[in-house]
Amino acid sequence: MPTETQELLQLSRLPAEEACTSLGSSLAGLTFEEGEARLRRYGPNVVTREQRPSIAKELWGRARNPLNALLVTLAAVSYALGT
Repeated sequence: MPTETQELLQLSRLPAEEACTSLGSSLAGLTFEEGEARLRRYGPNVVTREQRPSIAKELWGRARNPLNALLVTLAAVSYALGT
């Protein structure tokens, strides 16, 4: 497990007050000045989004599945035999 995940798990097991203290905060939250300082230091708190795969990548990803390869092969054989 990545260390960041382990740290988050350990942090989640702490009581709320201890977790806030270890993050340099309090149950009341950050002061305005501390919030501004962290914004300058770390940047905005936004969720990054993954890019959606192209249609070609999506089809290739699905075609690599062995079950899908089997079904396509059976469909081709069935079509070739005319059944």
